Amino acid sequence: EVYTKSNTIPHYKTIEPQVNFSNKFSSKNVNKESIISRLRLGNTYLNKYLQKIGKHSNGNCDHCLNKKETISHFLTKCPYYNITKNITNPTLQSILTDQIQIELIYQEIIKLNKHL
Repeated sequence: EVYTKSNTIPHYKTIEPQVNFSNKFSSKNVNKESIISRLRLGNTYLNKYLQKIGKHSNGNCDHCLNKKETISHFLTKCPYYNITKNITNPTLQSILTDQIQIELIYQEIIKLNKHL
């Protein structure tokens, strides 16, 4: 009940609406585990988060006019990055919890050479 009433982790709640103690994701590849964990927790080097910590002026995507560069935008909406092009009906919850989809988005992120 504390988890569902808490306002401290709203991004993570969109991915995991209920408390679940199972191992969500692990990898022997430290870079992969870091990227996926950052995306799941909402602490990335995307512009919206950089704005939150005072490192970006407006948080907008560098490629889309007046669209905030959120994790959702980066992974599912931005036509420039096109991360989920090989996934049918992507949602944050599915692409950050399903092992096959995690692998697909990780491969696309690596191709971009974008620091997250």
